[in-house]
Amino acid sequence: MPAAAVEHAVKLPVLAQMRDQKGLAEALDLGLGPLRSRRGPLARAAAAVLASAAEEVAA
Repeated sequence: MPAAAVEHAVKLPVLAQMRDQKGLAEALDLGLGPLRSRRGPLARAAAAVLASAAEEVAA
């Protein structure tokens, strides 16, 4: 789904986009959690969103 469509639907900006993370579904099914690696796409996207939120709070 394009970011613009998501922004329109939720009336909020998209702060991060990520590619598929190999093995994520399996890790969740096994109860291992989504952030097995700090270098994975989900971890990088989460870090970017948190950094953006911190900038907004500091401003």
